Amino acid sequence: RGVMILDVYPGSPAAKMGLTSGDVLFSINEEPVNTKWDIVRLLSLGAPYLSVDYLRGGKLWRTQGRCPRDGQLGIIPVPELGDRSQVQFHSRGPLARLWQLWKRGKV
Repeated sequence: RGVMILDVYPGSPAAKMGLTSGDVLFSINEEPVNTKWDIVRLLSLGAPYLSVDYLRGGKLWRTQGRCPRDGQLGIIPVPELGDRSQVQFHSRGPLARLWQLWKRGKV
């Protein structure tokens, strides 16, 4: 399944490895990646180097690089269905109230 990259921070370990927006990460150090939490878990293992398999343009590629000391690869993953951790909701104001009413079928 993999995790698609929405964006890569300039100068980050991911950028240095050549990863870019639209790439789909499939594995890190031969371990499968299916969610952003898999990425977090695999980076926290503290391996000195990373081997990353990813899909780009219909072809599977492999890149390698140093494991970031802070555990941050430097990517923004495409949010998963139902994942609200990337979205901030505000419940104030007339539009927010209208949205709440519409969701309940009262508008």
